[in-house]
Amino acid sequence: MKMRRNREFLWISSKQKRIYLKEQESCLALYFSVFDDMLQYIRQMVERGYVIG
Repeated sequence: MKMRRNREFLWISSKQKRIYLKEQESCLALYFSVFDDMLQYIRQMVERGYVIG
């Protein structure tokens, strides 16, 4: 996975798919174009010790 950052979003590109993360009140709201990508991302973040809610 590659990470790029611009003024409003952090996104992760994988096989020309983008996952958008928008910062809102110290949390990140996630926007996924493919449901399976969301599940994969959540698993990876939990493995790294993040709390997903």
